[in-house]
Amino acid sequence: MSKTVITLQWNSTNLIIVELKGNSNQAEILRYTVHPMPESGLTPDLLQQIWREKHFSNNQVIVAIPESIISYQTLQFPILPEEQLQQALRLELESELEKTHYQVINRQKQGEFYLVKVALVQDSNLQTIRELFTKASLRIVWLGFKIRGLFNFINYHHHFFAEDKLSAFIDLNHTTIEFGLLNDDELLFYRQVEMGANYTAADIIAELRLSLAACRQNFQFDFPKQIWLFGIDHLQEELIQRLDAELALNGYRPEKTKLQGIQTGNDTSKIAPSIGIALNALGWDDDKNWCILTKDQQKQEDYRQYLNNGVKGFVVGILILLGLFLWIDSKNIKNDKYRKWIKAKSQLTSSLQKIEAKTREELVAIQKLEAFLELRGREIEFLKIFHDNLPVGTLITDITIEDGSVKNITGITPSVSLLLSKLQQVPELQGLKLKGAITNEEDGKEQFQLEGMIQLTKESLK
Repeated sequence: MSKTVITLQWNSTNLIIVELKGNSNQAEILRYTVHPMPESGLTPDLLQQIWREKHFSNNQVIVAIPESIISYQTLQFPILPEEQLQQALRLELESELEKTHYQVINRQKQGEFYLVKVALVQDSNLQTIRELFTKASLRIVWLGFKIRGLFNFINYHHHFFAEDKLSAFIDLNHTTIEFGLLNDDELLFYRQVEMGANYTAADIIAELRLSLAACRQNFQFDFPKQIWLFGIDHLQEELIQRLDAELALNGYRPEKTKLQGIQTGNDTSKIAPSIGIALNALGWDDDKNWCILTKDQQKQEDYRQYLNNGVKGFVVGILILLGLFLWIDSKNIKNDKYRKWIKAKSQLTSSLQKIEAKTREELVAIQKLEAFLELRGREIEFLKIFHDNLPVGTLITDITIEDGSVKNITGITPSVSLLLSKLQQVPELQGLKLKGAITNEEDGKEQFQLEGMIQLTKESLK
């Protein structure tokens, strides 16, 4: 089944948003933008502006975790089976798990040990990002890692563009570079290097020599002749020339994809991680360990699963009892006497069916209540914005809000026309309209009534 996914990543210079539609077999790019990052950085106003201008289809988004809030650790473990290695890793990080998320980036075998590189992210930083997007009326579905996006993008296109069994890449960031070697299953080698703000193509070549030496020391296979280039592009042309002249390697800057829809051209190397993360959401990559929820989101998800499982268990129990009754009755139907007995029991069957129907209705009500509770702060935010934009001398005497709908706002103001004009200047208040007639008070003021919708509430509840 086809679905639509919106992914977003940003750094100090660019905000990148990509919308894909498809499934695990094929996908198309519906729209994308590479927007220069203003000096004020990422703000709710900037997000709302881009959503209006680019017409993204919904307000649900998957966000790439910014590199600026990720820290890395390299841990050493003995050679263990996978399950025991994961247990050892959790034990090593146990003191940090309550407030930190971790993800294994890669592991390398060295002698009798594994060197495991782990990315760590503070939950408080992810919660801050989530709150920023909530203020822009956007909902973060989950957060992902840029490195996994690159992994997915390369493997999705690997056999389309190259015949090597292995792939290598360089990702150029503003103060760091990342070098990786991967196959279809895992990231075999990964190295992130701090370079400072003004590094050159020659600096990259020097660090790449060290990475190549480390690869050849750890892996006994031919290194791929082609290296994918991603990230900032002002050094890529010179780097391609130096790779060829000094290392006999072919630097490949992707300018096309095998995705349908919009062709991304020179922007491909910048938006590749976002495309790769979207492929995860579309089902091409089924490893859900890379889909990060904040601690609050995880609690809500666990509670939702608990309710669903409880209700489903209750319904299954009712159905089992119903089946048991029918089975017992069928074994005893031999004559009219027993058929009459079955008829008498039909009232019990009918009652059980009513209980099942009522249980299903309660499940729907619980799900709607969860959605409402998640957005319960929207009405308070609306009232604050409404209060802040009232003309001087305006007095509100009565407010009625139900399910995201403003049923009635009654008040007195020096000029209703001035009030309506101010409301129309605020996007969140443009849904308010005049209700009924305007009444003139003895002191010259005007009594008014308003009604309307709190913007986006119904859409967010879907």
